Amino acid sequence: MIRIGDIARRYDEPEHVIRYWCDEFGVPTKRSEGGNRYFDRDAEVAISEVYRLLRRELYTMAGAKKKLGIE
Repeated sequence: MIRIGDIARRYDEPEHVIRYWCDEFGVPTKRSEGGNRYFDRDAEVAISEVYRLLRRELYTMAGAKKKLGIE
């Protein structure tokens, strides 16, 4: 399991952006008793794909959702 701060640093994005992507793209995260988000391997892969589409391929949010079959 990896913390949201580690994911944010990996992709050089603020934590609030990662949280927004999780909410918008339905990325499943785990919560600690204190409410902190943790990512398992599947969630890491999902965030990686969202990052690739939005930041590298320059899709819009709507375009990325369509590409991933989320609408």
